[in-house]
Amino acid sequence: MGAPMNANRIRAVAFDAVGTLFHHRGAVGDVYRRVALKHGRDVPAVELQAAFERETGTHGTPVDAAGWKSLVATLFREHGPFPGFDAYFEDVYAVFRTGRCWACYAETRDVLRSLRGRDVALAVVSNFDRGLGGVLDDLGIGEYFAAVVTPDTAGCAKPDPRIFIDAAARLGAPPAATLLVGDDFELDVRAARAAGLEGVWVDREPGGPAPGAIADLSGVLAMLDRE
Repeated sequence: MGAPMNANRIRAVAFDAVGTLFHHRGAVGDVYRRVALKHGRDVPAVELQAAFERETGTHGTPVDAAGWKSLVATLFREHGPFPGFDAYFEDVYAVFRTGRCWACYAETRDVLRSLRGRDVALAVVSNFDRGLGGVLDDLGIGEYFAAVVTPDTAGCAKPDPRIFIDAAARLGAPPAATLLVGDDFELDVRAARAAGLEGVWVDREPGGPAPGAIADLSGVLAMLDRE
């Protein structure tokens, strides 16, 4: 899981977004179906959800609107023609760029408030698109972050090391003094470490966190409190 972290040198903390700071409200398939009904298409949410999980599990999560449009089109393709798909996609894509589909984890706000009180610089580093800032504001946590770094702003996406280095620079901290917190060990933690940052894995699985991981964001405070 990596060498022990030197908590005393951490000056900045960068968080992944989805799965780390906040999560989706309910199933993605439910949202796709609900909006599709407004456009005259009725596909079972469970089938859309299964297709979404299959596609993202195989190809990963898109990082821009074009990628998302291609993915969503794939979800409906096996159900026949979808006249007006372009208008549908614009509607459903807009929904996911607001706070309506998302909810913070129970500890998120308290942890961010505590870190700000410790004078730790904070950022978000995510493969979300440029709408992430609006989502953070809608969720009431945008004010905590000095930087929101996405592929649109950095010119590259995780796991490219440059996006992590860019985040550290925006926070005015060297990579070695910056901690990356994320729920994907490969895409977040291992990639950040390869870029010279510290990294910690948030493993929210019901069975308990893996060795070296933390169960929720409160673990970040415990790590920084270690002498």
